Amino acid sequence: MLSALRARRIFKAPTTLYTTTKSRAPTHSHLSIKHLSNKSNFQDVDSDKPLLRWAPAVNKFSNFALIPFALCYAVFFADFGDHEHVFSPARRWLDRQKASFFSLSPAEQKLVRQSEDSAATSVDINDNTLNQS
Repeated sequence: MLSALRARRIFKAPTTLYTTTKSRAPTHSHLSIKHLSNKSNFQDVDSDKPLLRWAPAVNKFSNFALIPFALCYAVFFADFGDHEHVFSPARRWLDRQKASFFSLSPAEQKLVRQSEDSAATSVDINDNTLNQS
């Protein structure tokens, strides 16, 4: 049977059994919350390093402009060869959209034909009146 002392030693919490002789990381007790929240300290740091002032703006610009631009270029315009690739359906869709945008609908084509016919007859009438005089 185990003695009470021996049982305590065996079933102790691991934190007390395994201790290190190394010192812990230094604590920053000299930095208080009030010290960290003082904006004047951060302004001093920013004035020493001007890179820190515009770096977040560049990062934001790259996230919202350059990365989508690069993706659109890769999907719609980059040359991957003549064979079928993963972006081929997207490129076919873009071609259909461009074709429908730059072409006339049947109703618009009819209007154009009518305006051409009326313009041709008005030119013929004007030519006939000029020839008679």
